[in-house]
Amino acid sequence: MIDDSLFFRNLIRHALADQDDLELIGTAVDALSGVEKVRLLKPDVVILDVDLPNNAGHDAFARIRFEHPELPVILLSDARIDGAGMPEERLPRDPLPISGPTESATKPANSCTSVEAANQIAADLVPKIRLANTRPAPHDQQILPTLRRRRSSRSMIESVVVGASTGGPEALEVVLTSIIRPLPVPMFVVQHMPAIFTRTLAERLNGCVATEVVEATHGMPAEPGTCYIAPGWQQMSLRRQANGTVAIQVDDGPPINWCKPSVEPLFGSAADVYKTGVVAVMLTGMGHDGLDGTRRISDQGCHVIVQDEATSVVWGMPGAVAAAELATEVLPVEEIGPRLTWIISTCAGQGGNGA
Repeated sequence: MIDDSLFFRNLIRHALADQDDLELIGTAVDALSGVEKVRLLKPDVVILDVDLPNNAGHDAFARIRFEHPELPVILLSDARIDGAGMPEERLPRDPLPISGPTESATKPANSCTSVEAANQIAADLVPKIRLANTRPAPHDQQILPTLRRRRSSRSMIESVVVGASTGGPEALEVVLTSIIRPLPVPMFVVQHMPAIFTRTLAERLNGCVATEVVEATHGMPAEPGTCYIAPGWQQMSLRRQANGTVAIQVDDGPPINWCKPSVEPLFGSAADVYKTGVVAVMLTGMGHDGLDGTRRISDQGCHVIVQDEATSVVWGMPGAVAAAELATEVLPVEEIGPRLTWIISTCAGQGGNGA
C-alpha cells in the first residue's frame, strides 16, 4: 500500500487484519519508496493513492505499470476531488498507461466518522482487493446463461449505453477499435474511475479510434458519432430538452452501489429518454452496478449485450445481468463492436440525438 496519509494506512491495515485470506505485506508513504517495495516484496495487488503530492501518484503508477504490466493496481482517489478544482501540479502530465489490470476506489469523505469510513473500506475496497487478481475461466467451464428474447419493435435505435469497471478501459478500447466507422447514434459510457483518469482515458481513446471520444460535461448535446465518458466522481444522466434534443446531465449526486460515477443513473435515464430506442452493453467489472438500470432497459424490449466470462477480467457486472436473464446476447469482447454496428444498421436508421 502506497499512501501518505497515516489515517488511511491505519484504516486499511485494520480492515485487512480482519480478513483471513488477505495480508498487508508492506506500506510506503511516498512514491519512490513505494515503487522500490513493489520490486522487493512482489505483492499480488498494489493499493496506490493516486493523489500523492506533486503528481507523484501518477508517476508511481506509470513506473509500476512499466515494470510490472500484469500486476493488479487499485487506484485510490480523494472523494473531494472532482477534476475541476484540482491544482495544476496534480494533474497528469502525460497519458496514463491504463492498460493492465487496474481498478479504482474512492477514499471515504472527510465528513465520515471512523466507523463509517471503516464500513466503506470493508464494503468497497476489500472486495476489490480480493478479486483484483481474478482471471477468467476457460470457455469449457462456463455455464451458459439463459438469454432473454428481445421483443420485436419498429422503433429505430437512437443510442448506446455502456457500463464497465475492472478491465473496462481495455475492453472499451477493443469495442471502439472494432467499430470502423462512427456510429450514427451517440454512445454513453460509465467507467468506474477517479476524476483524473476518465479525462485521460477519453483523450487516449480519442487518438486511436474512429469514434470521437470525449469526457462529458454538463449540458453537452448528445451528438451522433460521439462517445461520452462520464467524469470521475460525478454522476451522469440524460435529459430530453423542450426542443426534443437530448442533453447530458452531470451532477454531484451521492454514490450509488459505492460507485461515483455509477451505471444506474445513466441506464435508468436512457430508458426514460430513449424508450425502446437504446442498446445497453455491460462490460467486464466487479459487483452488480447497473443491474437495476439494465432491467428497466430490458423491460422495454431493448437489446442488452453483455461481455462473456472468458474475455472478462471479472465477470461481476455482466454476470449479474446474465444471471438475472436480462441479456439478449453474451459475446466475446471483440464481437461486441461489430454486433453493435449490425444492430444499429438494421434496426436504427439515422438515430441522431434522439430528436
